[in-house]
Amino acid sequence: MPDRCVDRRVLPSRLARYLLPALFAILTTAIGGVTWRFYAGQKELTRRAAQSQLLTVADAKVREISEWRKGRLGEAHAFMADTFAAAAFERVIEGKAAASERAAAVDYLRSICTNMHYAGAVLADLEGRPVLWEGRRFGDSSHLKSLMRSVIQAGDVVDRDFDVAELAHAPHLGLNLPLRAGAGRPIFGGLLLSIDPQDFLYPLQAWPVPSRSAEVLLVRREGESVLFLTPVRGRTDAALRLRVSIGRGDMAVVMAVQGRQGNVEAVDHRGVPVFAALRPVPGTAWYLIAKIDAEEVGEPIRRRSILLGVTAVSLILAASAVMLFLWRRYQIRREFNAQLDGRVEERMRVARELHDTLLQSFQASLIQMQAARNVLARRPEKAEQSLDKAITTAAGAVAEGRDAIQNLRFHPAGGGDLAQLLTAAGQDLAHSEEAPENPPVFRLTVEGEPRDLEPQLQDEVYRIARELLRNAFRHAHAGRIEAEIRYESRQLRLHVRDDGKGIGPEVLKAGGRAGHWGLLGIRERAGRFGGKLEFWSEAGAGTEAVLTVPAAAAYANSNGGAFSFLRRKLWIHER
Repeated sequence: MPDRCVDRRVLPSRLARYLLPALFAILTTAIGGVTWRFYAGQKELTRRAAQSQLLTVADAKVREISEWRKGRLGEAHAFMADTFAAAAFERVIEGKAAASERAAAVDYLRSICTNMHYAGAVLADLEGRPVLWEGRRFGDSSHLKSLMRSVIQAGDVVDRDFDVAELAHAPHLGLNLPLRAGAGRPIFGGLLLSIDPQDFLYPLQAWPVPSRSAEVLLVRREGESVLFLTPVRGRTDAALRLRVSIGRGDMAVVMAVQGRQGNVEAVDHRGVPVFAALRPVPGTAWYLIAKIDAEEVGEPIRRRSILLGVTAVSLILAASAVMLFLWRRYQIRREFNAQLDGRVEERMRVARELHDTLLQSFQASLIQMQAARNVLARRPEKAEQSLDKAITTAAGAVAEGRDAIQNLRFHPAGGGDLAQLLTAAGQDLAHSEEAPENPPVFRLTVEGEPRDLEPQLQDEVYRIARELLRNAFRHAHAGRIEAEIRYESRQLRLHVRDDGKGIGPEVLKAGGRAGHWGLLGIRERAGRFGGKLEFWSEAGAGTEAVLTVPAAAAYANSNGGAFSFLRRKLWIHER
């Protein structure tokens, strides 16, 4: 019997114990791993897409600025090469031009401002005094004198950068060129063209697609600081006013003026993490930075991550539901098989007892009656003795048969705990027909706080205890029988003892008397649910029987939460 239990129960239950949790762990890990890989991949793709967009915008803006400057310089050289206009300007400056010629010169300057989008045009003499002035005016007389000195000194077109000293007159750029009556002739004056960055340069900051944080900046280095040449989001007055220290190596603008190019992850002037693309502007001291907040770049992936998280959790919950369904179905099948096996084994035990005890007893009775018949005529008294023995044997067989049938059909009441059931069993045995004339005193004690037992296990424990008590009442010839139920934290303990005649050591060693299967049957019953049954006895010193059951198998609500049910079932099946 034990070998068959190992073959049919232990190995499958051990597989079930590890297979389903392992499968659930594998599924959960796989779902989590795939979700994380997908999230990480999407995050990297988003980061690369943002970097590519920033680099594309930065390169496009640099090309636009370079083409714009190239066009402006070309226009300046075209003005210098126009000898007809130069001759007219010379006469105007010397005061020799007629009124019509002076008016034509004014129209020429007005056309430059209107058609070529210059903010202002000034015709100045060698001292920097304005002779003609069209468009907006930037700077005062001292500013014009300074510009004219730089033109005379250079003898060529002077590309004027932003000047912080001119901040009071609004930031502007300039193309200042000398005027000559012809090649190799001396300079007689200058044409000072001013450029308002609001007309072309600042609009370049516009981002090509809608964005709440992306922008394009122009900066240059001035000593130990970085000067912003253009406005920034939230600070329209930042141009030529906002500076940051060159020591802020974590800032994108500092990286740019230090020669770094390409994509970087840094912080901006607000200290906010940004993705940025850095490019120098050829032919200038300017550096262009195209940037976007890292938070805006990560926003789409965060939205996707929420969806991914919900999907992953849903898949894990679905896998959990499937695993629980499979586990519960397995448990129901195991419980059904266990109950079916228990009933089959119970009937086999009763059949064995009927065969090995009842039938053998009747056979012995028949032999005794045959012996009485053989000696009835010659030795009536001997025949009478044989008939008495046959009657005794038959009565014992009837009692054994009744016990077997009673064990087979017994079902304890659904209500009451183990102590109540054992108390009732002791009272029934003490007043049964088989009890001696002076039945022993029965006493039941309970140690520890009573706990609810698994219904099936309580049934099994009760059957074992009732068989032990029945043996003690019937065979021990005891004066006192005690039963003790002890609820311990790690196990349930049942102790039955009597002060009767005891059991011989050869009977205990053999597992029971020859031809009797009571002790063997209750040992097998205890083994089915993971219990351990031990006996101590000596002839004339009484008998003690101790049944112990692990808490995980015995208690209905043993510690361990949801896993206690699984652990309890696995413990029982593995045993």
